[in-house]
Amino acid sequence: MDLKTKNQFKNMLTQMKDTLTLGLERCLNDSKEEVNGGVPDIADEATRTYNRQVMLNLSEQERSQLSKVNEAIQKLEDGRYGICDECGDRIPVKRLKVVPFAKFCVTCKSNMEENP
Repeated sequence: MDLKTKNQFKNMLTQMKDTLTLGLERCLNDSKEEVNGGVPDIADEATRTYNRQVMLNLSEQERSQLSKVNEAIQKLEDGRYGICDECGDRIPVKRLKVVPFAKFCVTCKSNMEENP
């Protein structure tokens, strides 16, 4: 991978990291605000509980994606970015443009999904 392409992916991954981090911080701040509210009625409490569960699910997905993004950034720095963790072949740039934190080439990922 040439330096220009590597820098493009680093910028893309850094932007993803920043966006995910902001989302997680917003989720944390929202949950703190809910705790500091007054005494809710039953309907308000049900809505808050539901919203809190949705936010927890979203934040779990964001944390998982943030972990993958951080791993991809580390691989960029180590010179291992774009190499399949399973077979060691290069992951095509087209795939990395769609999933910049991809760990596996399409063939290996397909085999994993077909044979769990």
